Formats: sequence, C-alpha cells, structure tokens
Amino acid sequence: MSFEDPALAEEDAGPWQVVWRGVAESEASIIAGSLEADGIPAQVEGSRREHGLLAGSFDHGIYVVYVPGPLARHARRLLRESGEGVNVIAEPVEDEETTPADTVRFVLAGVLVLVVIAVIIYFAT
Repeated sequence: MSFEDPALAEEDAGPWQVVWRGVAESEASIIAGSLEADGIPAQVEGSRREHGLLAGSFDHGIYVVYVPGPLARHARRLLRESGEGVNVIAEPVEDEETTPADTVRFVLAGVLVLVVIAVIIYFAT
C-alpha cells in the first residue's frame, strides 16, 4: 500500500516530524529507505561522534528520520510493525484549548472545595 500523494509535494507537506531516533547513520538510512519504499518521503539528519582511536570505524552518533507531518502517524505504525518500536518517537501531544465551560467547571470545583473546608472548620471548633 503506497501513500505517495502527488498533492503532498515536499513544499506543501507542512512541518516534518521526527518519527525515529537511533545511534547509527547506516540504520537511519535503512529506516528512511524502508519508509520511502512504502511511499513515505523521509529525510535523515544527525551527527557522528568520533571515538578516539576508533574514529571512522563506527558511525555512532544521534540520527533522526523525519517524514511529512500528515504521514507521521502511518510511518510510526509501519516502523512499530517492523520491530522498530523501541526507536520510534512518540506522537507529539496537541495543545488543548480551554473552553469557557472548562473554566466554569474549574471555578465551581474550587468553590465546592472551599465550602467543604469551611464546613469542616465550623464543625471542628
């Protein structure tokens, strides 16, 4: 099943999200390639840490794989299904808006707490 959508051109894809993080550039490239094979555009970013005498023999560092925001949930699911769950970055939490009804409920709960405390103090003395 391919999710390649011509309407989802790179410039129109909106903000990209991190869906995977690991320590090897080669593994990040493989992950990005597997997502692209499923029709999900992916980009790898990261940096290598040099390891003293072993510099150049390991490609360890911090590497992440980005995908377009609208495809991030599907990409995470594909990665989990392929056994990459430990390296999948959780979906960001959306900011919730506070409605006037929420504010009224909060104020009423506060008033109720104050009434209960006043009753306890009144009967305790």
